[in-house]
Amino acid sequence: MPIDYLVNRNFSRRGYVIILMLFVALISGCSSAEERAALSAAQAESFLEQNRIAEARLTIKKAILAKDDVSEYHIIQGRIEFADDAYENAFVAYSEALALDASNQEALQAISQIGLRVGRYDASIDATDKLLVLNPNQKEALLTKGLHALIKRNFEDALKFADKILTVDSLDEGGVVLKARASFLAGNAQDATEILDNYEASRPNTVAVSLTRLEIFRELRSAAQMDRQFGELQKLMPDDLALRLDEANFRYKAGGAEQGDAIVGRVMASDKATPENISNAIGLWREYSITRLDKARALSIAKSGKPNARIAGARYFADAGDRATAKLLLQGMPGPDADGERAYLALLEGNTALATSMSSAILANDSTHCAALGTRAKLLLKSAKFIEALRSAQSASSECPDQPYLWELTALAYSGLRDPVNARRVFRQGIEANKQSESLARAYAFWSMARGNDREAVATVRRLTRSAPALMSGWRLYDEICVKAKAGCSAEANQGLMDSKTRYGLDLLPGELPPNGLFGRFVIR
Repeated sequence: MPIDYLVNRNFSRRGYVIILMLFVALISGCSSAEERAALSAAQAESFLEQNRIAEARLTIKKAILAKDDVSEYHIIQGRIEFADDAYENAFVAYSEALALDASNQEALQAISQIGLRVGRYDASIDATDKLLVLNPNQKEALLTKGLHALIKRNFEDALKFADKILTVDSLDEGGVVLKARASFLAGNAQDATEILDNYEASRPNTVAVSLTRLEIFRELRSAAQMDRQFGELQKLMPDDLALRLDEANFRYKAGGAEQGDAIVGRVMASDKATPENISNAIGLWREYSITRLDKARALSIAKSGKPNARIAGARYFADAGDRATAKLLLQGMPGPDADGERAYLALLEGNTALATSMSSAILANDSTHCAALGTRAKLLLKSAKFIEALRSAQSASSECPDQPYLWELTALAYSGLRDPVNARRVFRQGIEANKQSESLARAYAFWSMARGNDREAVATVRRLTRSAPALMSGWRLYDEICVKAKAGCSAEANQGLMDSKTRYGLDLLPGELPPNGLFGRFVIR
């Protein structure tokens, strides 16, 4: 079965069709455009086999530009985009292939599965139905139909599709997992675990079943069972950094701060960490108030961590008050990004002359550098030069809207200019762009209360808790504001905080599609 129920990447005919087309083009004397297209397509396939994704993408685009009416070229483009985890692009490419060849099995399979992942449900349903017309017993299509039923909360139909799969193949792992998930969501937790137990009775532990168990125990809020499943998954999926951060969050909440610290440190030191991994790691440090970093871990991050991990870590610990760690993470690191953080450290240490000269040097070469613009804005705010501060802060928040502190600087510049209307507008815009930022919600709430608008402060923090119900710091802030505003909502805040302590999962980002694969969280909006 496909991993995470996506397109099966084991294409048995990969390259064969293109090589044949190239051979026919060469011996038949067809146009040079067709020859060039076939050659480019064959090269793209070769690059993809070598995992040279950028070259493969450029090369297949040449083939399509020369000859855009060949479905196989769009199929190759779909494979390339899928290999690069660019699922929206893969969906578009396979859709182009399907428009040219309505019965292409690979394109139908891809639209069926990728469409489910990217939220193109109508297209996914249509492609899946066509696959089942061609073969009513195709397990992958039956599995997708079962997932469609789960999304619609039609658990009875999901169970029927699972049973159809198991009729075709009683040992099909996908059918077993689908049946367990449908049973659990229908309210039969014991049935779900028994289904998995029976499947594993004579088999070794698998990724699919372990992930399914993890999600069942997450929903049941069973810390002891989750502890065991994370132990199993450490052996089965040791290199999955997103899963490691999920575990770190669980460890922190379940009282294992040292384990959480160790996991986050390893992720930050990994040369495989993605920007999302790094952002989530910093978020964990922030949520659990990690204000100091063990020197050995800091050295490990400085030695092998990606530049953006070191930069983000330096900024976090500079703000947390651990400037020694911030400097260690930046040690020996060249370039304007590292210098931007050094300028910020100079500002925090009161060396305004050095902070000014360093940030100015960076901006002389790159007028859009967010960290340097932010440092300049803070320097100008300290000097009450609000108009100049506003220019720098506006430019920075426009370039880097995912940095909450830049929106706060912009709002404070407007506030310094005695323009509360625009300050309020900027705060709200910043919160809209960063709905799960406790720091920005806090800044706006206290700014509002200082101006007598307690109701807006309470509403702001309440919205934060709705966007991030697992964020304990959000509920603590809500209680703090409720008390200060005498708003009578402390009971709700405390109840939310108690609930968040056993929500053992990171909140989905606002607008993020709920995971609809076989192994995703049990999240249905």
